[in-house]
Amino acid sequence: MKKLLSFILCAFFASSFLFSQNLEYTKKLLDDICSPAYFGRGYVNDGGLKVAEYLADELARWKVKPFGESYLQDFTMPINSQTKADLWFDGEFVEPTGNVLVEASSPSLSGTYSVVTLDAKVIRNSPAFLSKTMDNPEAFFLLDSAGLNNKELFDFAKNLLYNPLIEKKGIIEVVYRLPFGVPRSHFDPFVKIQLNESVKPELIKEIKINSKNTYFEKFQNRNVVGYIPGKTDEWIVFTAHYDGMGMYGNVLFPGANDNGSGTVMVVDLARHYATSKKSKYSVAVVLCAGEEAGLHGSRYFADNPLLPLENVRMVINLDMVASGQTGVTLFNGLTWPKETEMIQRINKEVDAFSKIRVVGPAANSDHHPFHLKGVPALFFITSGKVGPGHTAFDYAKDSHFPRYDQMFTLITDFIDQLPGTPEPVRYPLIDYHVHLKGDMTYEMALEKSRKSGIQYGIAVNCGLGFPVNDDAGALAFLESMKDSPFMLAMQAEGREWISTFSKKVIRQFDYVFTDAMTYTDENGKRVRLWIPDEVEVGDPEVFMDDLVGRIVKIISTEPIDIYVNPTFLPPVIADQYDALWTPERMDRVIAAAKKHRVAIEINNRYRIPSETFIKRAKDQGVKFAFGTNNTDSKMGDLNYCREMVTKCGLVASDIWKL
Repeated sequence: MKKLLSFILCAFFASSFLFSQNLEYTKKLLDDICSPAYFGRGYVNDGGLKVAEYLADELARWKVKPFGESYLQDFTMPINSQTKADLWFDGEFVEPTGNVLVEASSPSLSGTYSVVTLDAKVIRNSPAFLSKTMDNPEAFFLLDSAGLNNKELFDFAKNLLYNPLIEKKGIIEVVYRLPFGVPRSHFDPFVKIQLNESVKPELIKEIKINSKNTYFEKFQNRNVVGYIPGKTDEWIVFTAHYDGMGMYGNVLFPGANDNGSGTVMVVDLARHYATSKKSKYSVAVVLCAGEEAGLHGSRYFADNPLLPLENVRMVINLDMVASGQTGVTLFNGLTWPKETEMIQRINKEVDAFSKIRVVGPAANSDHHPFHLKGVPALFFITSGKVGPGHTAFDYAKDSHFPRYDQMFTLITDFIDQLPGTPEPVRYPLIDYHVHLKGDMTYEMALEKSRKSGIQYGIAVNCGLGFPVNDDAGALAFLESMKDSPFMLAMQAEGREWISTFSKKVIRQFDYVFTDAMTYTDENGKRVRLWIPDEVEVGDPEVFMDDLVGRIVKIISTEPIDIYVNPTFLPPVIADQYDALWTPERMDRVIAAAKKHRVAIEINNRYRIPSETFIKRAKDQGVKFAFGTNNTDSKMGDLNYCREMVTKCGLVASDIWKL
């Protein structure tokens, strides 16, 4: 009996010791994966592939189970691998300290070239600038903003210099920060070099370069994936990207904070769940490759999941978590407000961070491909003093994890308290009502959609007096957008649109929507409700009865999918919204929408319809679509729509899908 008791006590203390050493274990892992043996976990000498094997062995050590026979999920991706980037300035070899960087998009080049300096004096003198740039096609141009104090002029000169019409071998840009590295999967037509101001660029007259950069269209890469069975088939997914910037020639990027820190914390979480009592949730560990070059690994996993994504209760993404002195930012926190409220509460209970900054979605790390699939996902990134990411100075010794224990507890307590909470509303985050107007160009729409995580439907105004007013114009628009990733919508304007466009052309749009904001009244006057001079209200009650009648007729007779700007009132009576939109008037519109299966837009721009309208419509089984109706690029992130989802208790089945 004494031997058994002794054994139990030893096991208990050993277990307690193990769990109390989280940070020590984590720092040891970080030192290992940031060592030169793994070449910055990039694409030189297969550094990333080698560290994947190390991480797989670590999961096996803790008896984390593989999906199938291997922890490795293979995929291919395009990438450059810069194996040599030797430089000499005026005959002196440039030591690979990270203060000078040949960018990853630079082509291979070998030779000796003159350096032409474009400083403040030259930039201010247009003839001198043009003469120097046009007369030296075999030179490197050294661009320096020191003393210029005119950002607009410098940006203009830089953009002009980067133009392919100016022949050159390369550009050396003096930067007043540490040179910043990003893996690339393309080549620029010339060499790009970042040079920190401390290198004294005014002394450089000649550059010798010997660089080698190879492009791989299908580089064989791999995610590292494992799981710990729980009591149910619901899942928690911990993810982090283990890849780094790698090496740029002989310049090593250790990648400690970005993102060795998140990687080792996820491994530590795997150790925790593998050696603790069984969790309610099954726990998956997804360590992704290829994040820095474009979220390649996480996109591949989301498209080829090894577990049912519909059973994932939450994805927790950890990226750059080695600091925390000044707080943490929670991306997607606005998307999942109930879960965020839990995290805020637990944060106070465990005194984890002084501040949690809650923001919306962004395509800035590996949570995003899950988010696009409608999977609940949160991304933690800490703030405070730490080694600078994307530089050669992101050392493991500077990643102190000052709030590690508290963050670990915050995350595990959050997971422990999730069971029994309401299921998250899994709905597609789609803005069906986006216009290319004002400064909102096609390219800007692509960028904003990518960064926000919101899928866009691009709508073109179609009707008399609008940009597209016949079949030919509609077909021209569709042809111009045929290769875009956007859904394409006809915004039908005026009540004569049905006879203006043929059914054949209308059906070629992905969906059609309209509103009652443009019509011709009984006196033959064209009315646009948003223009005060065109609106005569008179008796507000009479006007409202007429407006509701028009809305009901539109929904009942026009072949539309969504009714947009649904309860808009002209400015002169907008302040009477709650009084004029009586329950009876709401119900007339709602009944028509239900009968004819027309979705009602929740409009982000006008913040309509009201919470009361939405709740009444939900009770009747009406579907809802999200829309911005923007006039320029300042369109927001569907915050009002998401607010109404929460306040009105909308679930996925309430949201209209194409």
